[in-house]
Amino acid sequence: MTWSITTPDGKTHEAKRWGETAIIYTTSWNCPACNTNGVRLGARTIESRDTYVMPAVCDGCGEPSGEVRLKVDTLFGLEEDEAVLLGRARVYG
Repeated sequence: MTWSITTPDGKTHEAKRWGETAIIYTTSWNCPACNTNGVRLGARTIESRDTYVMPAVCDGCGEPSGEVRLKVDTLFGLEEDEAVLLGRARVYG
């Protein structure tokens, strides 16, 4: 898994997840409003075959902070993986 945040100025920064929480942090960018380096995540959507994208808001002041992307390893693509994991039966043949 690879986390990154694209800030409102269009720059992309490497990011990490804080334990099992929905807080993502980066050491190369701080919120211009409050100087916090953590963001909270909104609802995820599938951006491409292997990448989720989520809106990010500053953990300190709540200002919009860009988008967080999570690139994951997948064999069949995220849509197919989610369909199988959520129990929807598939018949091939």
